[in-house]
Amino acid sequence: MIWHGCCLATGMSSVVNSLTGDSTFQSLKLSLQATGIRQDALASNLANINTPNYKRMDLDKSFQVELQNSLEKLRDDQSAEMTHVPTLSTDETPVLSRFDGNNVDLEKETVEMIKNETRHEFAAKMLTQQYGILRYAITGKGP
Repeated sequence: MIWHGCCLATGMSSVVNSLTGDSTFQSLKLSLQATGIRQDALASNLANINTPNYKRMDLDKSFQVELQNSLEKLRDDQSAEMTHVPTLSTDETPVLSRFDGNNVDLEKETVEMIKNETRHEFAAKMLTQQYGILRYAITGKGP
């Protein structure tokens, strides 16, 4: 009987791993990770707004494009695989009104922080719902 319990536990573990390893869970978790990293970058940009020659940081553009494409595929009920991990890169875009070499724009950073916070809240709510569905499937009990 112990052997059957062991196999049942192993079987349940693989089912849970396959459910939480699907592209929806992975994209939502990656989105949360990315918004957290981006929040740090945006806060650093604001903290260094008056630092001469500071170059603003943001998520790498290739990651942002891939994440957006994956989320659009998921929205259209297609499978999506993320291959990149969120990383930061320096934004070398010059700001014409700054002569000190710093390219941080207060208004742009503030708007980006608000958008990033909204994305983070959305991904967190969606991930919470996904775990709620999983909990309901396992226990048969609602929230």
